[in-house]
Amino acid sequence: MQIKYSRDAIKFLDKQSKKTVERIRKAINMSTLAMDTAKLIDMLPVDDQKFAYEFVKKLVLAWDPDFIKVTPEEAERIKKAEESGFVFESEIDWDKIGR
Repeated sequence: MQIKYSRDAIKFLDKQSKKTVERIRKAINMSTLAMDTAKLIDMLPVDDQKFAYEFVKKLVLAWDPDFIKVTPEEAERIKKAEESGFVFESEIDWDKIGR
């Protein structure tokens, strides 16, 4: 999986401490457990995949009912970030990002 960061995001990250940058990077990258779960679900027959998806969706909705919504401010920040351009994670020298 290739992760892309907006140029605005990189500017933001560069103003953060190294510890904060590392925490953010860990949060962005899908956990091994989540990736393994997705691979397992993909091995199921289509009907069972749909069932597994709906089950996980119910768990997430129970935990955070608004997971698909963004505030107007978040939507504006997303739009601005998308307009700033993107850089692939592999092209970023993480040793030079953060303070």
